[in-house]
Amino acid sequence: MESRLSEVQISSVCKLIHHNFDLPVHMLDEHGQLKVSLPAAGTIVHDEMLRTMLRSEGPSDVPLLHLTNRLESYIEVRLADQENGYYYGSIVVGPSLYARLSDEVFEGLVQDNGWPDRQGWRTYYDGLPVISKTKQLHQCQLIYFLLYRKNVDLADILRVNQALDQPLHAQGHIDLDISNRLHDVNLHQDTIHEKRLLQMIREGRRDELAREFSMSLPAEGVGTLAKRSLLRNQKNLTIVVIALATRAAVDGGLHPEIAYTMSDLFIQQAEELTDVREVSKLMHDALFEYADRVRASQADQVSNVIAKCKQHMFNRLYEGVTLDELAELTKMNASYLSRLFKKEVGLNVSEYMQLKRIDEAKKLLTLTDYSLSDICARLNFNDQSYFTKVFKKVTGVTPRQYRNGERSDQ
Repeated sequence: MESRLSEVQISSVCKLIHHNFDLPVHMLDEHGQLKVSLPAAGTIVHDEMLRTMLRSEGPSDVPLLHLTNRLESYIEVRLADQENGYYYGSIVVGPSLYARLSDEVFEGLVQDNGWPDRQGWRTYYDGLPVISKTKQLHQCQLIYFLLYRKNVDLADILRVNQALDQPLHAQGHIDLDISNRLHDVNLHQDTIHEKRLLQMIREGRRDELAREFSMSLPAEGVGTLAKRSLLRNQKNLTIVVIALATRAAVDGGLHPEIAYTMSDLFIQQAEELTDVREVSKLMHDALFEYADRVRASQADQVSNVIAKCKQHMFNRLYEGVTLDELAELTKMNASYLSRLFKKEVGLNVSEYMQLKRIDEAKKLLTLTDYSLSDICARLNFNDQSYFTKVFKKVTGVTPRQYRNGERSDQ
């Protein structure tokens, strides 16, 4: 195969795509200049579309998905020399919609963009095909194969597009996507509650998560792309929450590939739902699933007996647990259980319990404004002096220094 497709080959592929998908197809050169457009009349590659494409430059190993602020969806497959790798143009397919626009969403677009010809735009949107995200991904695979005779995995398409920070789907590099989305979604939530919720996911604490959930998440968010659409708002909020939960789950020990795959699936499901209550339920289910997976992942690292001990110690973190209590719980000899615990965990029961109490103290120092004496009392340390001594032994800094931002243990 030639390292670079000829204009005849590109034109032939464009025609195949247009006739089989019944979608507009455009060929742009490396400068964004339109070279081919099917159908020839009514070309719809506007400046905003080009701006979304310019978020990243050069070739791409997978098809790219673009969503404009007008809610038009496009597929872009970049043309690259297979030997030298340089970019020499793009095939752009679209526009289409992920869902038919409701009257409320349409009126929001008219208001946002100041369109005087309301009926003309209504006719335009009514004429756009509706293509689900899942079907669009499969179209990406076929277009890429027609151009390069290579298969491209759906997971790779999702991963690359996530990194480009798509407005209404995909997490991308998780931190970048969260930062950008928070500009579009007003969470109106208390920072401490948010951190506590994510900490519960990080630690697999499903039961506490269920109790905290109503306090930690708002009833709705405000998305700039659909100011009048409660459904769009709920989807925006759900995507932000899933993005945050994914990062928390990875931090908690869930394998990144599992966490990001779950994220992809949840977000795709959210985008395809048409009922606000179903989207809200999906958000709840996603958080619980992450917490369950983290807990299972952490439990898998030790035997069932030790996992049961660790869970009980976690549940009784503030009250304290003795070796005899654990022996009774597991129906095992205390001496044998002690040796087994030390072998699997690397610490004896009292050392592990103390370490977990210090971990909890670190969270309280970070996430609350409790006084040192209050934290000391809550965690059942004998006195504040002893608490400070143990805390510094574990972390390398005093509790006060830790609260002020010093982190010699990190």
